[in-house]
Order: sequence, then structure tokens, then C-alpha cells
Amino acid sequence: MSGESSGAETELLRLCSLATSNYKDEIAKVDLQSTSTGSVRSNKALERRRPVKLYGWDALQGFLSPEGYVVALCLNDNTAGTGELYTPRQVYTTAMDVGSCGSSTDYWTVVVDRQTGGLYHWTLSDPVPKELGSKTIKFTRVWAGEAHFLALDEGGTLYSWGSSRHGQLGNGDLVSKTSPEPVEPLEGIRIVDAACGASFSVALSDTGDVYTFGLNDHGQMGIGKAEGKQGQGHERCNTALPQLVDFFEDSKGNHGKGNHGQGQGVSPIEVSVVKVACGHSHAVVLDDEGRVWSCGWGKYGQLGQGESSSTSPPSSDLGEMDRQKEKEMVLLRSMGSIMVEGDRYFFGPLVKESGGKQVWTDVCCGRWNTFVWSEGSEVE
Repeated sequence: MSGESSGAETELLRLCSLATSNYKDEIAKVDLQSTSTGSVRSNKALERRRPVKLYGWDALQGFLSPEGYVVALCLNDNTAGTGELYTPRQVYTTAMDVGSCGSSTDYWTVVVDRQTGGLYHWTLSDPVPKELGSKTIKFTRVWAGEAHFLALDEGGTLYSWGSSRHGQLGNGDLVSKTSPEPVEPLEGIRIVDAACGASFSVALSDTGDVYTFGLNDHGQMGIGKAEGKQGQGHERCNTALPQLVDFFEDSKGNHGKGNHGQGQGVSPIEVSVVKVACGHSHAVVLDDEGRVWSCGWGKYGQLGQGESSSTSPPSSDLGEMDRQKEKEMVLLRSMGSIMVEGDRYFFGPLVKESGGKQVWTDVCCGRWNTFVWSEGSEVE
């Protein structure tokens, strides 16, 4: 956000805090009301915190309350009078989920209606919800990347639309779409979770399999590199078709290592995933044994992998620029984990500084960071 909108963003955060509260009335409903200036207030006393969903791609754009209210930053109709370019407004009242792509100056927001399962969308300059796509499909979830969306219907079919410049829509081409269309290569596979990175997508099946598609410039798809060379480094495996992700273990029981799964003593292992999440250029998954795996860009330590856990191919498989990056690897310590800077082209496990097995229960990603929860509800 620019300096012009800092006050509006502060107000949005205040309203977000307000919306996390329980109320003393029997209905326990958040009573948010639009005022004449377009802001939002509550006439109930605050009691205890309740979770809300924050959304926005390159900056905070709004939040979804547990009761279905969406409060979003909108262009101020009276900039001269208030001095603010943006102002928070209540835009929707019956949302089940919400996602927003684009920049802070030109975003596109989509919600799933909790009553009909339909999709509705609006933009920063035109914050009036309009129907999107078929009226007969009942959706349950929506996710947003930098310029594309994924949505899941109640039958487990995954839909995509938006930019397909890097194949992130998963339909085998680079043709962008203006409305939701099924990801046809996943037809017949029941999808239960998904996530969007900046220009790549991740889908999780009901059998615990992970599929990735789109841009792979930092290894965020977890499928390694292509064999051909492009410039000084190897060509990345960008793909417009969903790829089934493999997890690896070497002969010593170390996870996450492998040269396209064909190194000496390295073999694929069975991993059943229960949750997926994406940052800008990294992916994180949680399996049914409470392990967290990550891959992709680790410049800020967002992969949480230890020094001994390299998910990159051996140095002989790296271009000169990648070998230099490996030599200049920087260790960062943050929140009890040993962080490693560098790209990781296969999924490897998160490593605790103290060692030993750690059981995780949930995971989510910001653009450049990762949050995990332990059995004791500790956030790492």
C-alpha cells in the first residue's frame, strides 16, 4: 500500500479486529452496518476473538468474517474531503469463501456465496458484485494467484480461469479464460483441496495425491528440472498439464533427496497429503503423519529445511548459476527452525532445530513466509 492509503489500511485492520469478536446476544451474529461514509461499525460489545480470513495478493485488500461479511478496500468517492484514496466498505454479506488477485491498484475479487454456491466478482473501481460463470454449479472454495483463480465445486471438480501465460490453468495450453472452466486433465479425480502460487497451481486428490502445474522457475512444482539446457542453467519443467508429484527417500532414510528420482539409493515413497498451501514461489504440504514438506524458492527461509536436507538435484545436474547459488547458501535461524536459502526442486521435510520428530497439524503460506501449527497449537 502507498502512503496515501495507509490510513485506510489501518482502518481495515481495526475493522478486522472488530469482526473477530463474539457478541453477547443469543444469535451470536456480527452486526456490521454500512455507514454513510462507506465504513463499517458494530453496535455490540466485544468479548473474545474469532477467526477471520484476510485476503489480497500483493497487499491486504479485505477480510471475510465468520458470518459471511466481506469488507474490502474500495476507491474513495470523496478523496478530496477525506485525504484517503481507499476506504473500507462492506461489499458482500453471504460469502463462504473469498480470493483476490491483481495489484493493490487494480485487484479482482471473487467470492463463493454460502446460500447458492454461486460465484460473484468485483473490482477495485467497481465494487458491485456480479455473477460469474454458471448458475447451476455449486462451488465451495476459491483460491487466487497473481493473475488466475481456482475454484472447487461440491462434487470435487476443480475449475480454473484467468491468465494461463505459464500454464497455471492446467488445461494443456496457454490460453487465458474469463470464466471458470473445468481442469479437464483432472477429470475423474476428486479434488479436496487446492492452492495458487503467483503463476502455478497445486491440487490435492481425495486419495492424498498432489498435482502441480504452471511456472516452475524456482522448483515450486516439486517435480525437478528438465534435461535440456537453456542459457547457463537448465530449462525448468514449466507445464500446462497437471503433474503427479513424487516424494523421495534415500537408503539412509533421509527424505526429499533425488535426481529426478533416479539417484543411487534413492527411491520414491508413499506419502498421503491432507493439506496444500502456496506462497509466491514455494509450495508446502502437510501429510497424514503430521510431516510438513516444502519446495521452491527459499530466499527468505520460507522452506524451513535444515542444512542436511537438500532437495536439489546433485551439483552435476545444476547449471553454473545454480552451482554458485549452492556455494553461497545462507543459513537463517527463525522461530526454532534452521532455514536454508536456495531453490529446492523436490519436496523435502521441514526440520526443527532441536531435531527429533515433530508432529504438525496445519500449515498456511504468505507470499514469502510459512506458518505451521504443532499438536500443542503452537505457531512456528
